[in-house]
Amino acid sequence: MDFEFSPLSKIEKHPSFEHLTQEEWEWYLSEFVRRGRIYSQSRNKSFLVVNMTNSIPLFVSKQMIESLGYTAEDFRKEQGLFLYNIMHPDDATFFQNI
Repeated sequence: MDFEFSPLSKIEKHPSFEHLTQEEWEWYLSEFVRRGRIYSQSRNKSFLVVNMTNSIPLFVSKQMIESLGYTAEDFRKEQGLFLYNIMHPDDATFFQNI
């Protein structure tokens, strides 16, 4: 089962997106998640969608969860901190600099 972090309405809007209404912002985020889910299922590939303004994952595909050797419940327990806790320090530095 894919794991989707919710609700998208709680994700803080980055200042560069201030021109969007809250409804448009939520649609924008939901489109990223929808496209990730379609890509992942159609290609049977691992896929992860991350909110880059605060590094919170929005969507993790079933394939990604399985390839990491975890379950959707593991993600649910720690929410956004799960990936941060298992990430290699060099990767953490890379993502913070994006």
